[in-house]
Amino acid sequence: MEKCEKYRINDAHCHYGTNSIFMTMALRPTTRISNNIQRLQENMDRNNVENCVLFAQPEPSNTFGHFWKGLFYHLKNKSPDPDEPYSGWKIDYTRANDEIWAIDDDRVAFIPFIAANDSAENIAKYEDEDEKPPAGIKYYGIYGNMPDDSILSYMNENYMNLLLHIPMACSKDPYKLLDKVEQYPDINFQLAHLGDGIPEIIKAVNDLDNLYLDTAMSNHEAYRYMYKNNGTTTEDIITSQPEGKVLFGSDEPWGNLQEQLQNIVKLQEDGTFSTKDVDRVLYKNAAHLWDF
Repeated sequence: MEKCEKYRINDAHCHYGTNSIFMTMALRPTTRISNNIQRLQENMDRNNVENCVLFAQPEPSNTFGHFWKGLFYHLKNKSPDPDEPYSGWKIDYTRANDEIWAIDDDRVAFIPFIAANDSAENIAKYEDEDEKPPAGIKYYGIYGNMPDDSILSYMNENYMNLLLHIPMACSKDPYKLLDKVEQYPDINFQLAHLGDGIPEIIKAVNDLDNLYLDTAMSNHEAYRYMYKNNGTTTEDIITSQPEGKVLFGSDEPWGNLQEQLQNIVKLQEDGTFSTKDVDRVLYKNAAHLWDF
């Protein structure tokens, strides 16, 4: 494939490493589970990606070890609540975080993947020589609600970004999330997957200065179905937001960067978006939020 020169891209949502084969089989609608340094850099070069926010897989392959160990962990720790079957899972992201932290590429903005059982110390260990922490963290709410207040307080004090996969509890009661957004005004909350299209959250993006959305996997049929159930569409969510509030996210390797890109470009082809609108979503909004 030839290099894409027409659009400049900052990717605000990208995974690195290999996901657990067992957990992929159990939970994921895809077989694309790995992103190594060669694939990452080739993809960035080919698609004119100037910077990317990079973090671990949700269930790194070194977490569970052998397939049968993963199955045992799954059966032993599955929650009796059918609406939150994985709440409270304890996943150690240390090795996966350290591997990404060591990547020597100025285009990569590493952020640690933080688990429900972690503390602010798990973020502080990645402070630089000037005691400045990473620009943000990735938090996967499926495994246990919102980060606790010690983490949020640390992030608020350091003006960090929180890239959040919305917790199941917040999907059922969005104000559990929105109250935290208001409580911590110096954290920028970047909600993955267009905030699952939850009406209260989509409306709040316009009202709360520190609330943002990213487009990761928003063209996937599973998310389109979710948006439809919430009375909206991928396109309506993206085009109805204020300038600066929607960031491009590929969700590589789960998502496909080219497919996600075409979803945005089509808005321009249809006359819904201007050239400036496309550039804001693909490039400028992430440059502003993540200080690229």
